Amino acid sequence: MPREQYKYPGIATALSFLWMGLGQLYNGQIPKGIAFCIIYAIAISLSLSYSVNRPLAILASIGGTVLWVVGMVDANREAKRINAELSNPPNP
Repeated sequence: MPREQYKYPGIATALSFLWMGLGQLYNGQIPKGIAFCIIYAIAISLSLSYSVNRPLAILASIGGTVLWVVGMVDANREAKRINAELSNPPNP
């Protein structure tokens, strides 16, 4: 099993800013990162369906924006948590 490395919270946040889920992938949280990426892609595609279903597009835009912010905060906190765990390993 590869040794975990320290993470840069700023990089995790910036990656999640660019595309939700990338910060989680950077932190090594693969399933969570993939789920965030898929949810974000769905929210964007639904947001673009404004001419087809206006209420759904508005809801997807609002929900996608909220999840985008939550994803950035989560990526930052998880990077800090990983660093704290690496700095203070459990006693055997």
